[in-house]
Amino acid sequence: MIAISFIGAVRIFFSAFNMLLLMRVLFRFFSMDEDHPLGKWLIILTEPILYPVRIFLEKRFSLPGFFDWSYLVVMIAADFCETILIMLIRIVL
Repeated sequence: MIAISFIGAVRIFFSAFNMLLLMRVLFRFFSMDEDHPLGKWLIILTEPILYPVRIFLEKRFSLPGFFDWSYLVVMIAADFCETILIMLIRIVL
């Protein structure tokens, strides 16, 4: 019973995080004003994770084009982390 609660919390956390990332992508795609209060919060909540990935991708792979691949990499990594955490919870509890 406790495992189900933890798994539910993990899924809610990662779903919320992915929604924040998706909203941030949409803000950039539609050239929304970053001074908007929602835009500021999206930057505050997502930039600490996106910035290191963005720097790594720029240094390691000089990817051409205007698309910022860090969003996709972080979403895939978050999905991987969610799966690993759920597996660990099922093993431990």
